[in-house]
Amino acid sequence: MATICVKGVGKIKKAPDTAEIRLRLERFDADYGKSSFFCAQATETLKTAIKNAGIKETLKTVSFSVSAKYENVPDKGVYKSVLTGFTGLHTLKLSLPVSGDGVKNALAAILSAGEECGISLAYTLSDKEKELKKMLAAAFKDAEKKAEAIAAAAGKTKGALVSVTEGSAAKALYSRTDADLTVFASARAAVNAVPDFTAEEIEDSATLTAEWEID
Repeated sequence: MATICVKGVGKIKKAPDTAEIRLRLERFDADYGKSSFFCAQATETLKTAIKNAGIKETLKTVSFSVSAKYENVPDKGVYKSVLTGFTGLHTLKLSLPVSGDGVKNALAAILSAGEECGISLAYTLSDKEKELKKMLAAAFKDAEKKAEAIAAAAGKTKGALVSVTEGSAAKALYSRTDADLTVFASARAAVNAVPDFTAEEIEDSATLTAEWEID
């Protein structure tokens, strides 16, 4: 049985509809419980500020940990590791629609809260699975057209489908537009300076390999 095996490519170029604001809270203290408490306290302050800004979406935990910190100190001519305290680390995410002023208002609320934290902004799609299915469907159609063209060039016709194998999958479906900065309590004065962001379109692709009989 003669067959033809071709690779199809499905592409996407679409404006993002969702913004993701990620916050990284770190709080250090000599006491384990206090480091965790200060993280929780800062989290509640940020949640309250976002809620008071009229944002319906809520901050969600991505990860949380408390780790011990050590320092090498001299002791009778040698160095020894001494426990200095604990660092609580809480990473959170806030997903918002791109449309409207939600992103700008949320960033302003975070600044106005005055809590020291790291902040990053990324743009993506709300229904990634749907877009991936569209790319795979487009990849199959692309493979089918190529198979028909190659078979015709050889004086043959494309017959029954033999197999389909998924190839490279789309990445995380994020725009190349992002922002990364650190927010300090002193940044309260910068609330009115929050810029308007316009994200680049998301461009990605998925591939598959399909095999057909040729008659």
